This record gives sequence, structure tokens and C-alpha cells, in this order.
Amino acid sequence: MDKTKQIGKKIPLFALLAVMILTMTNQPVQAAAVGDSTTGDTQAVVSFKAGDLKLQAAPALDFGQHEISAAVQVYTAESVGDSVRISDLRGSGEGWSLTVALSKFQLKEDGGETLAGAVINTSAPTVKTNAENLGKPPVQVTEIELTSDGTVTRVWNAEEKSGMGVWELEWIAGNTTLTVYPGTAEEGDSEAVLTWNLQSTP
Repeated sequence: MDKTKQIGKKIPLFALLAVMILTMTNQPVQAAAVGDSTTGDTQAVVSFKAGDLKLQAAPALDFGQHEISAAVQVYTAESVGDSVRISDLRGSGEGWSLTVALSKFQLKEDGGETLAGAVINTSAPTVKTNAENLGKPPVQVTEIELTSDGTVTRVWNAEEKSGMGVWELEWIAGNTTLTVYPGTAEEGDSEAVLTWNLQSTP
């Protein structure tokens, strides 16, 4: 066989392989395949860790100083201190509920019971949150009566998918009263305890 003819047939094959390698090397690298059309979809991803459900603040009521009276007296609060403030950063949307109970009044000096039958009332509390909170608000009770016998009363409720983020319930001093019955007041300072209980379900 003619060796010159053999070599002549191999040269075009090597040239073709070289052209193919150069072509493949010069192809651009794509970050994400979106198909062969003029549009495509990619993803934006974010992840969150669950926080806590907390009662951050609650009112402390001051009804001032008064003369002992022979008639039923209704005293308006002089101050209510903090608003109720609840932070729900669980991210579960489970909801929550808040109750409060009023203990019997006692004399601060000797701890003796006093002001039997006293009642605290409040109405039209105001719900607040920051302007950026787009969540659904919890539902407040508009008329609240607390008897001084430890009865538990619901004051605020967040149904499923509501009350997420930080919310405040402001008790208005002018709408908050203490009713005192004759024959129950004694000289000195009297105080009762408001026990707040935040539960993790509506």
C-alpha cells in the first residue's frame, strides 16, 4: 500500500478534531438553565427560625387617695402604667389568649383583707402595633369587669393566623374605674394583685 496516500487521508481527521476542541472550549458557562425560550424561572429562598411568645408588659393601676365614704364610690384611675404588650415571634400562626384575675384587696400595713366586693372595670381599650406590622390584629374584649375574688377573665384573644408580631392593648385611665362599697374601706393603703396569664392557644 502507498504510505503517502495513507498519511494524506489522516491529516483532515486531526484537523477536524482540533476545530471541535476549540469550539467547545470557547462556549460560555451558564449560571442557571432557564430553557431555550426567551423567558425562564429561578428561585429566591429565605429561611427563618422560630422565636418565643412573651408577655412583655402589663398595666399597674393607681386609683389615688380618697376620703372614706358612707356611699358606694366609683373612683377613676389616675394612672394605668404600661399597656399590655405581647410579642409573638413563633411564626406558627397558632394564636394565643390572655386572661387576668384580680385578688382580694389587702391592707399593706398588716395584710388584712379589706374592700370586700370591690370591682375594677375598664372599657374601650386601644389596640396598637408598629406601622410596619401587616399581620392580622388580635381581638380585644371591649368591656372588662374584674371581681376581687380571683375570677379569671379573658381580656385579649388572637385567633389562628392573627396576633403575630408585637401588639399592645392600652387601657385608658379615664375608662378604668374601681367600685368600693360602704363599710369596707379602712384607713391606710390597700392593694390587690392582677395576675396575667398568656396561653399559647386561642
